[in-house]
Amino acid sequence: MRLAWTSIAITAVLTCIFVCWLLWGMTGKTILTIDPLELKLERRVIGIEWDTRRFATCDVKNLRYIPPTEIWAFRTDTDPATSKLQFRAKGKTIRFARGITEKEAGALYDRMIEVYKIPQADEPDQNAVGR
Repeated sequence: MRLAWTSIAITAVLTCIFVCWLLWGMTGKTILTIDPLELKLERRVIGIEWDTRRFATCDVKNLRYIPPTEIWAFRTDTDPATSKLQFRAKGKTIRFARGITEKEAGALYDRMIEVYKIPQADEPDQNAVGR
C-alpha cells in the first residue's frame, strides 16, 4: 500500500513539473524595463508576474552578448538556445534573453543606451555588446 501512495505522489510531482515547464514554454516571457534609475527584469507566465528582479541602473555594468556554444565537442554547429545576454550588478552576474541572436542583442543594446549609457568593463571584451 505504501508503494502505491509513493508512486502516486511521484507521478503527481512529475506531472506538476511537466505542466509548469509546458506553461513556461508556451506562455512565458521576460520583460525588460529600463529607466534612468532602474533596470527591471520581469518574468511572466500566462500573463501573471512570476518573478521580478530590480537593479539600480548605476550598478549595471558590462552588458555582454554570450554567443551560442557548440553542440558537441567535435562538431562545428552550435545550439542557438545557449546564446544570452549578461551583465554585472552588485558583484553578481545576471543572465537573460536566452536564444537571442547577435543582431538582436545589438539592437536591444542600442535601445537601452538611449535611456542610460551602460558602462563596459575596464578590460576590452570581444563579446561586449556596446559599440
